Amino acid sequence: MFTVFYPLGAKTTLFRTKIFLNTETRFDLYAEGLPENAVILDINFTPYDMFCVEMSGNSRRQRPRGGRLQMYGFHTYTVQKKAVEESKVDIAVTWVESSIDNIAWDNLVSAFDAYADGNIEDAVVPSNVAVEAKIYRYVESSFHRIASAERIRDFLESAATYSYQLNVLLPFLARVVDLPILNDEIRGFLNALREARNSVAHKARCDPTLTKERAGELITAALFGFRYVDYLQVRKASR
Repeated sequence: MFTVFYPLGAKTTLFRTKIFLNTETRFDLYAEGLPENAVILDINFTPYDMFCVEMSGNSRRQRPRGGRLQMYGFHTYTVQKKAVEESKVDIAVTWVESSIDNIAWDNLVSAFDAYADGNIEDAVVPSNVAVEAKIYRYVESSFHRIASAERIRDFLESAATYSYQLNVLLPFLARVVDLPILNDEIRGFLNALREARNSVAHKARCDPTLTKERAGELITAALFGFRYVDYLQVRKASR
């Protein structure tokens, strides 16, 4: 499952500790070296000589939130040999770095998170928000010497909305600085993602219904669009 997040640049870090039979073991991932700004996307426990489960409160929310783990070691009736009292356990943590001011990135992570959970339509809005916000900020910054911030915002939010930013302004700005324009196939997927987002916003569902394969194409296009704007920013800054 955690390989779904690798296109985001996610890392998987392995930790090892001990668990004890019928006993709670607490483990602080941050104290053991996980960055404080890590967004945890997947945790996998691999015990050696007994079963291991992560304990939680009475509110059932099956997504890893935070790095302070409470593990419980146990045996089942299937154990034929004498039950051991302790066991090593490997903890594979898949994570990406985040920033509190990077809303676009956090939305992209949320889209992949929803996709990994099988919530296909829940991935549509955040993936579109991620690339739309990224393109908006790039276009806005590109015009900052031409007009006031207020006039630029009014232009982008009333006249040159996202469709025009993606299909007209972004290619134009790339050509102005002699950089490659976004691949037409990827841009086509981003337009399809925009339409799917509008469908969810207006009808509360995708129409037509998204398959898992189609949703994978759309959120992957969002990732390519996101990284493409990163590329433009880096190349533009180096000139």
